[in-house]
Amino acid sequence: MIVSSYTDAMTLEELKDDWPSVKRQASKFGKKLMAKMPKSKIGLDPDKTLGLANKFRSKNSNLWHINVYCNEGAKTFWSVTYVEIERENGLKSYIYLRGMRTPHQYYVEIVPHTIRRLRERYINIDYTQYFADSEVREILDLAVFNRHECGI
Repeated sequence: MIVSSYTDAMTLEELKDDWPSVKRQASKFGKKLMAKMPKSKIGLDPDKTLGLANKFRSKNSNLWHINVYCNEGAKTFWSVTYVEIERENGLKSYIYLRGMRTPHQYYVEIVPHTIRRLRERYINIDYTQYFADSEVREILDLAVFNRHECGI
């Protein structure tokens, strides 16, 4: 379990240790989403995005959020995965692992202040009210984290 006293290297090693099981879970959730997809292409809107969100506790006791999405009628899906950690002050931070297909992996931590600022100052004015009322998961998926194409 990632704790506040971990160094950056320790946090990265634990995230990399969790990654294979998270990748398998995301693939499993993606296949479940694809099974719900209508078989007929008639009347489907390819711009409509369908999603499935779930939480997964890894062998290291880290709580991962796994969100899979696909466009209606598509044959592939993408996923957004991040781990939720609780800091010593009781606030939650979110960590997103990056660069798993490269030799230089790293992670990005989103602290509560960032989420509050996204709600206050989101660039697109049309989404201001939406972001004021939305869940943290939606903010992270839409505004912050990149998707892993084709089911990771």
